[in-house]
Amino acid sequence: MAIAAILVTFKKDELLKSALTSVNEQSLKPNIVFVVDNAQAESTKAIALAHNAIYLAGENQYGGAGGFAHGLQEAMSRGFKMFWLLDDDGRASKTCLENLFIAREKYNLEIVGPLSVSLQDDYKTANPVVLGIKKNEDVHKLQKLHMIPNKAQFFNGILFSIAVIEKIGLPDKRLFIRGDEIDFNLRCKRFFTSGLITNAIYYHPSSENEYPGKRTAILSANIPLDSVKKFYQFRNRGYIIRRHHQYHLAIYDWIRYPLRFLVLNRFDLPAFLYWSRTWLKGFRYDLSPFESSEP
Repeated sequence: MAIAAILVTFKKDELLKSALTSVNEQSLKPNIVFVVDNAQAESTKAIALAHNAIYLAGENQYGGAGGFAHGLQEAMSRGFKMFWLLDDDGRASKTCLENLFIAREKYNLEIVGPLSVSLQDDYKTANPVVLGIKKNEDVHKLQKLHMIPNKAQFFNGILFSIAVIEKIGLPDKRLFIRGDEIDFNLRCKRFFTSGLITNAIYYHPSSENEYPGKRTAILSANIPLDSVKKFYQFRNRGYIIRRHHQYHLAIYDWIRYPLRFLVLNRFDLPAFLYWSRTWLKGFRYDLSPFESSEP
């Protein structure tokens, strides 16, 4: 089955070169590569064309979710029925796509994703993999499991068929960034089993700097340093919890974030109020865009 690779980018030209080089070096090459550029930069267009990719001009307000939706629509309009979604700051190992494709057939899955490994430390995952109540980041331990059901980390090298889009629709562009992949994943889980394929490796920047303290701790809190990412992380988390009726996670959030801001951060009330206000905005289904009101 012909595979369309879709890579969304925004002002990361040097990283984009590495990402596209890794795509072109795959042992199983995608049949076509689309680069959706939300910055509409001429330099990015030149890089895409130099790497034999189809350049698609996105829009600033697309974000990752809108960019992937745009790329998927273009790929489907050209008759493609298998899609490989990639990040501009990630890099696929040479056998990543081949191992995903083989595993998809072997385990009879519509959705497979690679093990996301830290670019800074290849013994650790870029993001912890939650098994039970424990957060795991040891690459070698996880690779002993071969395939982990329903733990694929979406949009970082995920491979899926058109059957998924036909059933659940496109990524929700209203979410912009942060949580858009979780929303898509939860929608998928209603109808499909996904698989995390541990011998398919996708290198990605670590999320460690977003977790004050130890990110594998049960009550660790995700607090991005970038103000835009922070807003969408908090807002979309509240929205997704209500949208997918995951109210147990609301209890979890209202323990760990007050603990972080009011106890461990020595009563950082402005930060706590910003988190709670933004989280509740999403919980109320208010998906109005980023506003610079951070203390």
